Amino acid sequence: MGAKMTHIMFIVSSASGRPCAQAGRYLLSWKPGGPRRQGILQTTADPLKAKRFAGQGAAFAFYMQVDGLRPDGQPNRPLTAFTMQVMEPDAEPITDVLDGQGRLM
Repeated sequence: MGAKMTHIMFIVSSASGRPCAQAGRYLLSWKPGGPRRQGILQTTADPLKAKRFAGQGAAFAFYMQVDGLRPDGQPNRPLTAFTMQVMEPDAEPITDVLDGQGRLM
């Protein structure tokens, strides 16, 4: 029997605090590659459709995935371009830190 999938990831904002179309949405999927090696990110407004993880550690490991190296030789971790909240699906996401344009206040 597999591990119980108990956690999801909520995109709070971009890590830079700049406007972010994905802010306020849940991670549906992410695949390495894509344009400029940023990966292919899909999100959803529905927490019940969000990608499930076996726990906080599994979600963090997914968040820290490496997709090659950056030009400076450091690991390329595209998902770290976002500030994310790992949470149980029925928990309330952090939303009071964003302005109306998806920027950190």
